[in-house]
Amino acid sequence: TGGALQERFPEYTILDGCIYIGSYINAPGEVTQTGDTFRVVYGEREGSAHAAQLAAIADDLREARIDPVVSEDIRSAAFAKYCMVSPYAAVEAYYDILTEPLQKPGRERDLYVALTKEAIAVGRAMGLTLADQIVDDNLMQVDESTPDSSASMYKDLKRGGESEIDGLLFQVVRLARQYGVSVPNYLMIAEKYGYQG
Repeated sequence: TGGALQERFPEYTILDGCIYIGSYINAPGEVTQTGDTFRVVYGEREGSAHAAQLAAIADDLREARIDPVVSEDIRSAAFAKYCMVSPYAAVEAYYDILTEPLQKPGRERDLYVALTKEAIAVGRAMGLTLADQIVDDNLMQVDESTPDSSASMYKDLKRGGESEIDGLLFQVVRLARQYGVSVPNYLMIAEKYGYQG
């Protein structure tokens, strides 16, 4: 996202980043945080020309009781988060489920692992640094979630409104084709939702 925005606004420095937080919309204009995790990971895609400003942002975040992480490889850090969110949303949409079935052995958890590995393979083909440990880390996050939680994409699809399906599902298939990576599980789910790449 940061790279796309940078192209549209070259006069500004656009950072990349991701947020780790459990939350839900409780009412219009009201968001409720679940759990204690609230971490913001951010950084510059190229170099560190704005290190002082990034440190100042970290101070502001700490003051607000938010855990800041200034990443020297934000593209990889953001894609690592993507490797959790994208498979999570895809499995829930494909099987029409909440989180609980993902928390125990079975086809849902197996598909989640397979999708995570496919996403990691795409990221590595893009030249990003992604550890194998991402699979275990993601499973741990799924297991620590409340059983009735769900990805925002899945919630949006259930409501019939706009969703993040293009960015969280179809984009993986497009990137896989661009970088010559096989993603049969992503393709299966994308085609269920009308993808015609």
